[in-house]
Parts: sequence; structure tokens; C-alpha cells
Amino acid sequence: MSRDFVEAEYLDTSLFLNTKFGISLLDIHTIKLYGTSSSATVMNALGFLSWILAGAITGGQRTKCDRQTYVQPNTEDYFTYSYRGLWTYTWCFNTARDYLVTLNCPEVQMTKFTGYCRDTLNVTTTGYVRDGQVYCDPFQVRGSTVIMKLFSMDGRGSFKCYFKSRHINDCECGYRGDSRMKITHGTPTGPHEFPSMAGLIDAQARLLRCGAIVIHERLALTAAHCVVNFENFQPLDPTKFGLLVGAWKISQAQNSTMLYTIRRFVPNRAFRNQNFDDIALIETTITMWFGRNVGPACLPYKFSDHLYQEEVIIAGWGHTEYGGSDSDVLLMGTVTIQYDNYCENVPAYNGKYSRETMICTLDKGTDQCQQDSGGPVYYIDDNSGLYFALGVTNGGVGCGGMYPSYNARVFAYLEWISSNYPGATFCVVP
Repeated sequence: MSRDFVEAEYLDTSLFLNTKFGISLLDIHTIKLYGTSSSATVMNALGFLSWILAGAITGGQRTKCDRQTYVQPNTEDYFTYSYRGLWTYTWCFNTARDYLVTLNCPEVQMTKFTGYCRDTLNVTTTGYVRDGQVYCDPFQVRGSTVIMKLFSMDGRGSFKCYFKSRHINDCECGYRGDSRMKITHGTPTGPHEFPSMAGLIDAQARLLRCGAIVIHERLALTAAHCVVNFENFQPLDPTKFGLLVGAWKISQAQNSTMLYTIRRFVPNRAFRNQNFDDIALIETTITMWFGRNVGPACLPYKFSDHLYQEEVIIAGWGHTEYGGSDSDVLLMGTVTIQYDNYCENVPAYNGKYSRETMICTLDKGTDQCQQDSGGPVYYIDDNSGLYFALGVTNGGVGCGGMYPSYNARVFAYLEWISSNYPGATFCVVP
């Protein structure tokens, strides 16, 4: 974790993540690709004409499908498509009763003219294209039936789309991938063992700045000191960062690895580099694709107790020793929640510890370290087997020594999270 709270030095944008991370998705082209705003209402005359023609061509009748796909419940898949010239093509997706299809197209490269859509994807969930939205940038939609119609006005392009089917009432959070359960003196996690694990990437310096925890399809938690300018405590420029999800080994890309651009940082207003209220929200510019390898941690609504002496899991790609180097593989370790006086009595904390808003953790030899800030303190519920984002890594003294670390207690900020993104629906696990 960034215990010295030093901001990263910015480098030229052309030096983006193409060598440090070795991930084909992570280049300056892709950070634009996964984060440009949906052009649902932005069309030039040709794009608008194609939208009008969609209704005229169908004559108010249900759209004819060139490709019909029945999505089996609780499955997911993807397809790619390239086109050129004057062309139309229609994909139709449906699924079982009481299930919804989610169509997510994070890679969309379509012809534009002076920034406006020349080629378009017309997407609807009503069965009629004329009721839909028009896109030429990444998007995601959900419905019992999803229809997507391509209109190309003598252009060329390509796109990649994922689709899945989930029950209408499903509230998925805290599910785990390959578990090894065995970051200082940590052990590697299983691949995608914690699908909510994310990294805040400094796009210009090509560096992992901090950890993060996905809690919603547009939101992640991190530490406030990761996202503020310490001269005025205002949020850093979000366009200079990306949110990395679906990664395990940083140097190798997986199908689920994506880097999303960031719409805004929301640090807690009370944070002033005094340990207290060191928590922030990261909002992505587009919806993140949730699947087997990317998904939210459960929020700890039911854990009003402090869970003293319970074991929790810490994870990150941060330094394996103080002043050392980052880990290429996601590491995890088990630590214990200590009574608050353990942290209150640490001279280096100078009385800057709150029993209500912090969690004190310690296990000699296992600890968070630099660049682990903002990462998770996970608690695995024995009853459900789900894991909860109990805390957000904040700070400590050294790495892996005799002193405990302190972490933001997420339960204390649940109302703050909801108030800063009032449209969000979070899973409430009983």
C-alpha cells in the first residue's frame, strides 16, 4: 500500500501499458475503446436516416433475424463480426422464461464522420428496432429478448460482443473461482479466485497505483489517498487512469481481462490524509461485463459486529516486501481482526484510529504492502460460502512486521456509497 502517499509521476501518454503489463488489451487504443461514451443520441444525418429506415423497413412488424440465438440459462458466450460496404445484418437473442439476456459489446470499431456515427448498431429489447437505441461505441443492454441490427453506410468496422442469461431475481455477488486457500509472504490465489479483485492503473506511467474492489457493474471501492491530489484534496483527473479487472497474472492477458476508463473518482469528503475516512468510489464510463471471472464482492450489510479475532483475507499485486517490487501474480494472505486497542496503541498512528470506521488487522509475517492500498479485506461467510468486502486497505508501518495495519471499515460507509450512486442496486445477502 502507498504508505508514503506519494503521487505517481506522470509520463507521456504514448508510454501506455504495452510493455509493463504485456496485455494486448492494455494500450492507448483500448483505453479509449473500453471507455468512450455510448452515442445513443449522437448521430449524423446518415446515422439518423438509418434509424428512421429501420422502422420503415420493418413496417412496424417484428424484426426479421439473420441470426437467431437461444441463450441457455446460466450460460455465457461471445462472438465477433467484421463488415465493409453497404450492409445490414440482424442478431436476435432470447432465453427461457423468467430469465434475462445481457448483451455487452465492449469492442466496437465503427465508421464515424467528424465524430458522429456513420455506421450504427440499433439495439432494442422490445422486438422492434425502431424502439431501440443507436450505438457506434461500447454498450450493454439487458432484456428478455435483445435484437441488434447493423446498418453500414458504405463503411467498414468490427465488434466483439458477449452474451449471457441469468434469472430475473438473481443477485450475484461474492462468488469465487478456482480456490487454493492455502502480500508479504503471501501465496498465489487461484486464477480468478476473487472475481471482484481490480487494480487502479496509472495509464501514463504504466504502473499499478493501487488495488480496488468491484462492488457494482459501474463501481469499485479503493482508498481515498489513491485518487486525490494532496495539494488541494480534489480528485485526480480520471482520464489518466484505468480500472483493470479480470486479471490474475499481470503479464498475461486472459479472455476476461479488460481495462475500463474511469468517469469519476469520488473520495470521501472528510479525508484529509489523517488516516480517517480513507475510502473512495471509482465509477467507470461504461458498464463492466460480469461473468465467471469478473463480478462484485458482497457488501457487508449484515456485519454490524466488528468480528474481532475472525480471520480475513487480504489480496493484491503490491510489493512482496517493503521497498521491493510488485508481484506479477495476484497474492493473498490470511490475517486476523484485532481488538481496536492494538492499533490505538501504535505510536506511529498518533491517535489517528477510529473504532467505528476502521478495522485493525495483524498476522506477523503476512501483511499488505506498498501498492496494496485500496485493495480488499475479504471475509468469507461460513454459512453461504460467499465473500464480503469487509474492509479497504489503508496503511500501516512497514510490511510484515510486528505492527498491525489499519483498514477502512466498509460497513460504516454503506449509506455514503448509496448516496453517491443512488441508482445502484446492491445485493443484500441475509
